[in-house]
Amino acid sequence: MATQPPQSSAVDVGKAACAACKKQRKRCDEKCKLAKLFTAEQGGDFEAVHRVFGIKNLLAMLDMVEGEERKRAAREAIVWEARQRLADPVNGSFGQMARLQEQLLKVCEENGMLRRQIKQMHFFMENASGDQRTAFRGST
Repeated sequence: MATQPPQSSAVDVGKAACAACKKQRKRCDEKCKLAKLFTAEQGGDFEAVHRVFGIKNLLAMLDMVEGEERKRAAREAIVWEARQRLADPVNGSFGQMARLQEQLLKVCEENGMLRRQIKQMHFFMENASGDQRTAFRGST
């Protein structure tokens, strides 16, 4: 009489515990809500989230989200927020957004300056005499 292999569950026997269960030093079973979101290899992500939000708040936030794909997206947002808060405890993600907006403003200003320079070059090329155009083309 052949025995059938056990049916696969969310967390297989012998498989490493998820990062949350590993942190809590408990056995990870098929009821674990975080097993699919924080694998054992993602311990750094979970550690950041745990330090900033705690497990109870993390579970509460994830319970508000329906669907596996949306939970994964929420997980990414929560991890990003936690990492920003750890990197900059005062300003957190707001500080990062402000830095990115400032960087974008500088890039837009530089882009405008370059566009004006290109426009001036086109104007010069259109209005230059034949000798000036030849000299200009030869210098580039």
